[in-house]
Amino acid sequence: MLIHKKLIVRYKQLKEHPLVINPLLGILRYLLLNIFLRFKTKPIIWNWVNNIKYYLMIGDSCLISNCYFYIDDYEEISFMINYLDKDETFVDIGSNHGNYTLVSSCIVGCKTISVEPIKSTFNRLKMNLNLNNCKNVILRQVGISDKEGELAFSNDLGECNKVIENETNQSTESVNVITLDKLLSKEKNISMIKIDVEGYEKNILLGGAKSLKNKKLNVIQIELNNSNNFYNYDEKETILILKDYGFMPYKYHPTNKKLLKLNGKNTRRRDTLFIRNIERVKNKLNKRTVCIDNKKITVKNL
Repeated sequence: MLIHKKLIVRYKQLKEHPLVINPLLGILRYLLLNIFLRFKTKPIIWNWVNNIKYYLMIGDSCLISNCYFYIDDYEEISFMINYLDKDETFVDIGSNHGNYTLVSSCIVGCKTISVEPIKSTFNRLKMNLNLNNCKNVILRQVGISDKEGELAFSNDLGECNKVIENETNQSTESVNVITLDKLLSKEKNISMIKIDVEGYEKNILLGGAKSLKNKKLNVIQIELNNSNNFYNYDEKETILILKDYGFMPYKYHPTNKKLLKLNGKNTRRRDTLFIRNIERVKNKLNKRTVCIDNKKITVKNL
């Protein structure tokens, strides 16, 4: 994308973001940060909300976005903080450098199972968790699929690394894979799963029949951005699997905590929330107030 077109897109995103007061200053922040990072050969340490810290380099698009949006995935992060209880378990599949894992561990304070298959990315994830002295996270460097074995993963696409099923010129590494049911076989109190696996979502769900039947699991946040086309299947197949287990798609409005039922995926977001028991979610959302600004997230139980 040409730089001026990219800046126009970024400006529109900044203008729509609830935490960005001045989008022009946001653009300036975006430009200066990216220029600064291009001259850095080693990661810098960035202070995020609630004094959460993480290592940052050029190309870390998800974490960099937090630097000028303050909280990039505002709707999703807001829902997660409002919904999750401290005594529950959150599962982060495709955790990358730990954006969601850091929030669940450091702000919610709940047990988190964080899964990242790529060795270099996993090492950065571990560095970020150590930087924040996170003690309630179980780290797994594995892939998740519909059966156990080994799969080739790309390792030079940054946060877009994915399973490579056919031989290509793509740089890859071999990764042990297990099923979702295997991963969660000893877990008793899983309330929410986030899945971000660049189009491989269907295979993960196919290996998780027992987990998906567990009624304590009530929310699945899943990325649906047409990456499924790489694996030659229809995105509606993923949605149908979720619906077969009773999970229906919703859009969350952070300002009033309202949930709008959808017919399909949330076309305005990368991720879609799928909820099984909507009344249970509503009851939990009413248990606390969450105030979010560009420096601090405050949670108060009612």
